[in-house]
Amino acid sequence: MHIDSSNSGKCGRIALGVALVLGFLALGRTSVFAAGLSTRFGEVTVTNLCIGHRYSMEETAKLPLAILNTSAGPVELRIDPMLPAESELKNGYEPIPDLSWIGLEKNLFTIPPNEHGTTDIFVTIPNERELLGKKFQVFIWSRTIGTSIGVGLKSKLLFDIAPEECDTKSLDKAVGDFDFVVEPEKISLHDVKIGKTFDMEKEVGVVLKITNKGKESKNIKIECIDVPDSYSGISAGYRKCPAPSLLTLRTSPEFDLAPGSSADIRMYLDFPGKDEYADQNYVFLIKSLNGDVSIYTPVYVSTTK
Repeated sequence: MHIDSSNSGKCGRIALGVALVLGFLALGRTSVFAAGLSTRFGEVTVTNLCIGHRYSMEETAKLPLAILNTSAGPVELRIDPMLPAESELKNGYEPIPDLSWIGLEKNLFTIPPNEHGTTDIFVTIPNERELLGKKFQVFIWSRTIGTSIGVGLKSKLLFDIAPEECDTKSLDKAVGDFDFVVEPEKISLHDVKIGKTFDMEKEVGVVLKITNKGKESKNIKIECIDVPDSYSGISAGYRKCPAPSLLTLRTSPEFDLAPGSSADIRMYLDFPGKDEYADQNYVFLIKSLNGDVSIYTPVYVSTTK
């Protein structure tokens, strides 16, 4: 078995991935959520799985799912496997036939501040020859519960089944890359006035920070995209943004990030001064791409005149 984790101009398209950070900062009448949850289990690919065997990601690949609570208070967390929508499938993969193939050691947590909730993930492949050579995808959906504004992240698990019958003793060494970090992963802005440019750094002190914690340079592509119908992270009372171009990122759409370095990206909102844009709740989606790993940062915006 082989394990791999692959974790600009105007905004303007998806799959979900890695870390989530959420917390609350208030400046005047405008507020932003900027700290809360994070995980380094973003997109993980497991190859050469044998039919008729059950795998522990922790024991076999040293890859448990660990969720860090970066907020100031405790959080209640629930984790479940989730089927991907057609638009969320990676090329060459199909949805897992049955969610019962995925098991969790634990799926409910109370996580104190600055501590982890950790669970093993089990993958069971039925002993059916028609599965040989198949490639499947499933999401591991982690989200807070019991709060008015939930926070969630989807970790993508991809697995390839060996083309011939095999034995688990012949597994390859597991490797992974968890060094592509984007934060915060959820931003909430209130009382954003229409008809004028809203500079998030100037108004609420928030920028989008992309960090390369690895030992090699990473190529980053970033854009604001249309929120797909399959995106399940929209909070109640919000709807998709009228146009991604209303959120601008002050950066090149593609750039290289040196090892151990970060890029701070300023963000601007420009709503037309028309009544139809006032007193609305919108969600924008920023996509940060490194190789095959996409991290999605939702930006929740409530407008006013």
